Formats: sequence, C-alpha cells, structure tokens
Amino acid sequence: MRRFISVVGLFALLVVAAMPSAVSAQTYEDAVNAYNQGDELARTGKHKDAIAAFERVINIAGRLEAGQGDEIAKKAQDYIPQLHFAYSVGLAREGKMLEAASAFERTIAESRKYNNTNFAQRAQQGLLQAYYTAGNQALQAKEFAKAIELYDKSITVQPTFAQAYYNKGLALRNLNRGEEALAQFDKAIQLAASSRNNQIQEAATNAARNYLLISAASMKEAKKYPEAVAFLNQALQYKETDAELHYRLAEVYNLQAEFDKAIESANRALVLEQGGPVDRARIWFELANALKFKANVSAACEAYKNASYGDFRANAEHSMTHELKCSTIK
Repeated sequence: MRRFISVVGLFALLVVAAMPSAVSAQTYEDAVNAYNQGDELARTGKHKDAIAAFERVINIAGRLEAGQGDEIAKKAQDYIPQLHFAYSVGLAREGKMLEAASAFERTIAESRKYNNTNFAQRAQQGLLQAYYTAGNQALQAKEFAKAIELYDKSITVQPTFAQAYYNKGLALRNLNRGEEALAQFDKAIQLAASSRNNQIQEAATNAARNYLLISAASMKEAKKYPEAVAFLNQALQYKETDAELHYRLAEVYNLQAEFDKAIESANRALVLEQGGPVDRARIWFELANALKFKANVSAACEAYKNASYGDFRANAEHSMTHELKCSTIK
C-alpha cells in the first residue's frame, strides 16, 4: 500500500512539472480562438469577459516565436480601450455614476497603455460628466458637502468647466458659505464669458445678485443699514442696470435719512423699470418720501400721485391728503 501511494505521488509531481511546458506550447491558433471568443463576447455586450479574452490573446501572442503574434496582439490591443469605454458608458447609462467614474479612469489608463488617444480623450470627457452628474444628484438630494467634493473632482478633470463652478457655488450657498459661493460664481462667469456660454454666465450672475440681495434684506430687517447698502452696491457690480437693486437702495437710504442718495437711487430705478404703473408705484413712493423730507412738497405730491396704485395707493393718498395737503397746492 505504501509503495502504491509513492508511485501515485511521483506521477502527480510529473504532471505538475509538465504543466509549464503545456502552457508554453500554446499556438497561434490558440490566439486566434481567444480573439474570436473575445469578439463574440463583445458583440453580445459582455464587455468585461471580452476584455479578459483579448488580454489572453496578448498573453498567448507574447509566448509565440518572434513576430508571429504581433498582428493579432495589435488587434487585441486596439479592441481593449474600446471595450473599457463601452463598459464605462453602460454604467453611466444605468445611473451608476461613481462606478462609471472609476471605470472611465481605468479606460484612460488602458488607452494610454495601448497608445489610443481617441478613447483616452473620450473617456476623459466621460469621467468629467460622470463626476458632474453625480454632483448634481447629490445637490438635488441636498447632500451639499458631497456635491462640492464631486464638483471639485470634475474641475480637476477640466479646470475650465464653468458649469461645475456654478453648481459648486449653489452648494456652498446652501451651506451658508456666502463668500466662497460668490468666488465660485465669479469663476463661472469668467469662464462662461470666455467660452460664450451665455446660459451659465447669466445663471451665475443672477445667483450672485440674488444672494447679495437676500443678504441685504436680512441686514435691513436687522436695522444694519450700512451693511445692507454694502451688499446692494456689491450686487450692482453684477447687474448695474437692475431696477430692483436701485429701488432697494432708495428704500435703505430713506431709512438712514440719506434723502439725496434715496432720490438719486429712486430716479435711477424709474429709468430702468420696464413695468407699468403698478410696478413703478413702489419706486415713486420711496421717491416721494425722500422729497417730502427734503421739503420739496410740490414734487413730493406729484410723486405720491404716481405712487397711488396697488398696495401703495392707501399710504400715498394718506400722505397727500393729511400730511402734505396736496389738494391746496397750486
């Protein structure tokens, strides 16, 4: 019995010893078969299995006699970046953006390995969009810190991507990191202007303006009038021809008893306002208040008359009738 075990053990060792010779004995036909298998797998959308098959082609070709496997190995190498790209795109279409991003990074590496600049560039754009889309998903889910991280990754891929700076600004604004948000909006405006992306340029401009207008309103409610004025003047740097901003300045200047400045801002707002009498009534009302305190009664009466629309009608008529006695002025 012991003699039998010894013989069997010896046979097993001989088989193991013979295995490297069997592998090294692979032929050009084996490479062709592996290539055809990879091609079939690629046609059926089994990209990862196809990649493995083409990698076997390259491995087999490398063991053949010098020059014999060069052509088929080159064909396999040309196929591999394309398959990595297709696999990455498939993940993106399934909405698996972070997995897609990882796959696009692998595609870039494989494309560079095989000197395929076409798919390296396409994968670079895919990586950019994967990170950006994942950032948008996080932003919509109100996961603002995560969104910022993902937008930063897309910016790393393409530093001139204006949309990412704009959306990063939105995320920062939602975290009450106003100054940082404005810096991102500024960058988005600059890059969008350079690339003539009017949509992003306008969106970032409006976002900056709105943030500053809201900040000014908050300061006004807290009776911090100089701070409110500073925010409004900063907002005007984004939209100098914004009637709303000039009207709000007139409003705050009146609260500060800076009536000359209020008159100037109100007149500017009237020039810029495109709406009808109801829309202009609030501006006329602030102008009238400033003129009243400047003791320019006739001009104040005329301004209150123009303010007598909508929500401002009652107050304007009260001022004309009971304060200024406008009906007695000739």
